[in-house]
Amino acid sequence: MSADGTVVKSLTDLDRQRLDAARIEAVKIMDASGVKGPFVDGMVHGGHLGGTVPLTKDDVETMHPSWLPKDLWVADLSLMPRSQGLPTMLTAAALALRVARE
Repeated sequence: MSADGTVVKSLTDLDRQRLDAARIEAVKIMDASGVKGPFVDGMVHGGHLGGTVPLTKDDVETMHPSWLPKDLWVADLSLMPRSQGLPTMLTAAALALRVARE
């Protein structure tokens, strides 16, 4: 970490191999699910587990957004009512566990 708090992590050859393998696996999953390409590689950066499916107050008890198909579940930080502002892996894991139990 630099003096100003900036973190720089260069990708190693092993990192790139793992990302390539993960991309191949993700494309296989999307293809098997009926998602059609073209698939475009994004920028490699430290993202977050957010998304686009926040719960309404009425959906909190079931942890399932009412407008989603009944067999489609979301288990990421989009279930939170607002951004937490920091990396929240433990919160995301707890939400995923709760959704899985439902």
